[in-house]
Amino acid sequence: MTTLLVPDLERGHGTGHLRRCVKLLDQLPDSSILVPSESSLRFRGEDELGELLEGVPSGRIVNECTTQPPKVVLDLFRARQETVLQFVSSITIGLDIGGSGRRHCSYLVDTLPRLDSDTANLTDLAYLDLPDPTPLSDSAENRILVTFGGEDRAGLTEATVWVLVERLEIEAERVTVVQPGLGVTLNLPLGVRLIGPQPSLTAALAETEWVICSYGLTAFEAAATGRSVVTVAPTRYHDRLAAQVGFLRAGVRRPSSRLLRVALRDKSRARRISDRMRRVEAKSAAELIWNIHTDHVGCPAHRGSRGRAVWRDVERSYFRCPVCGMVYQERFGGGEQTYGASYFSDEYRAQYGRTYIEDFDTIKQVGRRRLKRIRSLKPELLSLLDIGCAYGPFLQAAADCGLEPHGIDISDDAVEYVTGILKLPAIAGSVLEMDPKSIFGRNSFDVVTLWYVIEHFADLETLLSRVSRWVRPGGVLAIATPSLTGVSGRRNAETFFSESPRDHHTIWSRRSATTLLREYGFRVRRTVSTGHHPERYPAVRRGILPAGLARIHSRMFGWGDTFELYAERSTDE
Repeated sequence: MTTLLVPDLERGHGTGHLRRCVKLLDQLPDSSILVPSESSLRFRGEDELGELLEGVPSGRIVNECTTQPPKVVLDLFRARQETVLQFVSSITIGLDIGGSGRRHCSYLVDTLPRLDSDTANLTDLAYLDLPDPTPLSDSAENRILVTFGGEDRAGLTEATVWVLVERLEIEAERVTVVQPGLGVTLNLPLGVRLIGPQPSLTAALAETEWVICSYGLTAFEAAATGRSVVTVAPTRYHDRLAAQVGFLRAGVRRPSSRLLRVALRDKSRARRISDRMRRVEAKSAAELIWNIHTDHVGCPAHRGSRGRAVWRDVERSYFRCPVCGMVYQERFGGGEQTYGASYFSDEYRAQYGRTYIEDFDTIKQVGRRRLKRIRSLKPELLSLLDIGCAYGPFLQAAADCGLEPHGIDISDDAVEYVTGILKLPAIAGSVLEMDPKSIFGRNSFDVVTLWYVIEHFADLETLLSRVSRWVRPGGVLAIATPSLTGVSGRRNAETFFSESPRDHHTIWSRRSATTLLREYGFRVRRTVSTGHHPERYPAVRRGILPAGLARIHSRMFGWGDTFELYAERSTDE
């Protein structure tokens, strides 16, 4: 099973969720639909489900999920947190999902507009798979179709029809009613046409000019075919949603004869909504779901932990780990970042105005300051491993200071420069796979450093487990990384996350770093706030605060956009 579809089966939530999952089942290869067995099903009876699942092969229906499928689609009106977290190792895709579980989904797709501020990765009516416009039949003019979904728990069908016939004195023969579903008995005026539950309203819509329904898929489908739509809402929330889109509205919890009369006279407004819906070019929800992939799910340092989302866009979701507080990225689509020669030349120049080699001496000077900080903690340290050494400016600074430097980098070009030009020991490869004993003849080092490297790892568990073994007891681990709590992160989270590099899997803070490194036997001895940018202070930009005072504030309170951390390995074995 590649994809598990989890529809909403709760009474009162309509049948649209299940119908959409059944449709996706036909379009997604190797997919199954989760329908709990009768013993555990609390919401729908066997007969009703049998009707809704008619034609679905039994082999594609599962009654429970005993494994973690790669991808889970949650098509739920409202999901609890624990519902989503049971699939902690899967990519969870929420379709028009609400509730506390919404913020824990890997990816959110809202095909219908929402009122809350919980933004989705993607909001697009096109994924409703709206039907094409259909011409009216000769007899359809002024005919009215009344349909309130597969359940109509609020009893709006019957109430609306009686208002139409008795209060508005519309001829009963002009009104067609869709039977809500099994177990619903309707008392309708004589002459009203009643048709059974419809898997598709295409034929019924061709025979009618007006559609009265609640806010939801039916309203959008009817408008897309060119029909005039009036909504009667089961709740105030649904009424507010209908108002947001611009649908004609005729009451909440019960139809208002006055509002319904006014709405049925406002054909021009109804046509404007229909014209908007008809301009929506349909997109495939199945294709979207099929193409959603990520290289890791959950916190890179705690694989079994899924936090709440703090920011989303169409390609990324950022979450905060509930265990260590780390903010981490789940990235969808796009290729992996490569770290060849162009990364250190063209890409580096685009960001910093010069190539890495042109910046070599400046980076080396920064390295000398870092070495002083390391030596202030442990003056006797000698052997050093720099993970992500690039072209070696820090390695050369370490050699100049009398240390025994060793480097590793993923870039073959960079390592060739270190070994060929600088004549220092280095190896090209992944730190997650290397064996320092076989390469450098050492099991451990006095110092291990990662300068703006650690945020690039999607597997922090493996990295930190290895690093904790490579730093000898009493030795030092030193890192530099962008800061979540710098002025940029504090000023505007939207801009901060949108501009964060796609290959940064984690965004660290001093607090999350201290918490996480403690798990691996490190005690933070010193942190240094770096990357101070007073010009990014809103008060400086508005001319209220002098840049000099902002710089002082940034240094005093650690508002730099990067920071360095120096931690000592525990001597306890």
